[in-house]
Formats: sequence, C-alpha cells, structure tokens
Amino acid sequence: MIESVEGDTLRVRVMFRDTDCTGRVHFSRYTIWVDNGIVNYFRRRGFVYKINGVMKSSSPHAEVAFAVGEYHARIERPSKLGDLLEVTVKPSEIRRKVVVFEGQIRSPEDGGRLARGSVTLVHIDPVTGKSRDMPHWLIDRLKVENP
Repeated sequence: MIESVEGDTLRVRVMFRDTDCTGRVHFSRYTIWVDNGIVNYFRRRGFVYKINGVMKSSSPHAEVAFAVGEYHARIERPSKLGDLLEVTVKPSEIRRKVVVFEGQIRSPEDGGRLARGSVTLVHIDPVTGKSRDMPHWLIDRLKVENP
C-alpha cells in the first residue's frame, strides 16, 4: 500500500497480500513497486496514462507509448509484513528509442538497500506498436530531476 509520495520517492507499507508463505515479501511485489515508481516519475513530469496504456502529455499535446523490453531485479535483504519501504526510480540511461529506469528499494529506518531493479522501456508508436525514436522534447522531459 502506498503511504505517501515525496517527489520521486514512494513510501510503501508491506501488507499481507505482499508476502509469501514465509512471511517475506514475494519477489513479484518489488516489480510492482518499481513500476509504480515509474508511473509516478512520468506523472510528475506532466504525463497522464490513458486507459489503453498510452500516455498523454499536457505540453506539448502529444501521445507517447512505451513497451517493457527487459526487467531485472535483485533482492539484497528480505522485507516482511508491516515494514515501511522507500521506492525511488530515475533514468540511468536514455538512448534514441530506449530509457532504462533504475529502481532502489530502501529501508527508511537504516537507509539500507533492500532490493534494486532496472526496467528497460522501448518507445513505440501508439498506433503501430513498432519502436521509434523519441522526440527531443520527450528526452528533455525525462532528464528533468525535480519538476
């Protein structure tokens, strides 16, 4: 459950639904939390998701879409029911057709890293679904650190 949002950092409370039979966070939840962080990253930069998965930009008025090309995650320290986690994402690499987001999940209590992951998004044409170069305005928007 997302408890709060501060800039590009989400605070997440581990709920029962997030755990497996050992009482630890199920690996799939880290994927969801990093994805939530990416959605927040785009939202803070003026994008709104439409029902079909396409994002609409307020300025310029344009639609953009991405497809997941790759996802990688590593759990470094287990989390459990009731833990509070901080999820932060930022682009680590931006190329013509691709943006790679790095996600960090940390304990706000001691600052220790619990998990990390990366998601590679491929920019696609919203109509054809084929990859295409990102416009310069989109690349510039992705680079904005504190909108």
